[in-house]
Amino acid sequence: MANVGECLAIAGQITAGDRDSWFAAWSEFADRLDAQGRAALASGHRASARWALLRAAEYYRQAFFFHRDDLGGDELTAPTGRASTPSGPRCPCWTTTPRC
Repeated sequence: MANVGECLAIAGQITAGDRDSWFAAWSEFADRLDAQGRAALASGHRASARWALLRAAEYYRQAFFFHRDDLGGDELTAPTGRASTPSGPRCPCWTTTPRC
């Protein structure tokens, strides 16, 4: 669900070899998309919310992907890790059916 233009804009904010700048760039962009998605959902714009929230989830995943030290860690319990999984209170907008 990533957008190439967005990814290039995010990449332009990353300092080579700096994992913290990687994490900050991806997660800050994801935060903005998440806010847009929540606003769209609150306004009843389910399709717009779905696309924004799915992109936000992907970008949160990218944020912690290279920032973690191992695959067996607790990265999915961190806020960014939890946000990278499309579930929870935003679930109704993932599908076009009224139930989730």
